[in-house]
Amino acid sequence: MLEFTPLTFKQAQRYTKLYEKSRNKSFDCTFTSMWTNKDTYQYELAFDKDLCWVRYHEQDKVYYRLPVGNLDNCDWKHIIRDCFPANAEIKSVLAPLALEIHLACRDMVRLREEPKSTEYLYDVDKQINLPGMRYHIKKMQAKFFLHNYDYAYQSLTMANVEQVIDFHKKLFQYKKVEPFVEEQNKTILKILKNWHLFKTLIKGNVLKLDGEIIGYAVGEAVDKDNVFMYFSNASSNWKGAIQANDLLFLEQYYNCKYLNTGADKGIPGLRRLKQEYSPEITLMKKYHIRKQD
Repeated sequence: MLEFTPLTFKQAQRYTKLYEKSRNKSFDCTFTSMWTNKDTYQYELAFDKDLCWVRYHEQDKVYYRLPVGNLDNCDWKHIIRDCFPANAEIKSVLAPLALEIHLACRDMVRLREEPKSTEYLYDVDKQINLPGMRYHIKKMQAKFFLHNYDYAYQSLTMANVEQVIDFHKKLFQYKKVEPFVEEQNKTILKILKNWHLFKTLIKGNVLKLDGEIIGYAVGEAVDKDNVFMYFSNASSNWKGAIQANDLLFLEQYYNCKYLNTGADKGIPGLRRLKQEYSPEITLMKKYHIRKQD
């Protein structure tokens, strides 16, 4: 019998090591994503051998995630039949695994796509080198900043995190007030105000000009191929600062293949931002699996 306990930061390292081995690397399944939403969804974890099981609560219902860990050569019939309760609903399953489970357990599960959970992936090499005419404007803006300003690019640390928080608050004062912007604001502040916890789990950087912070970015390489960007913000008062901020952050992950910025959650404003980020996008579909009993 699995023993679920509320998610706490003490579980971070153990969970993250198992997540690195997982084939279901969904953006909303990272420890960082779950921790920032723990008050809303009341995440619970259960560690069992080499896997971690996840469940959470939404609108008075209990949902599950696929176990985190090495899912190669899984006996999906055993996992679906014996490890999930009757009529369990498993969310945020990446398309390849969802189809694999459906083939193995066709008479035991029902699949449906989660269009609001589709994740946006970008080619890291192209985001760094910005080749061809499709990337020309973005490249010229980044080059203008990098060639014309005496900037400094530093790590986000306990020594400068309060300055980043101050900059962030000033920056968001002038942003259009939409529900998703306010939600982003709360998420960013949660991470920054708890940087003493996150500093060993994820990476942050700060863009400075004349000693003043004008940008910052936070993300993590979840494995050798994928880097997740949780947020990246810079002032538009300096030409090219926004584009340069993204570029400088990604140059640290030049060995990775894909940049993942998460899902648009069906929010038009967020969808527009993700579509405008790059002319070339790969959409990673996710599925909702319901156990049939």
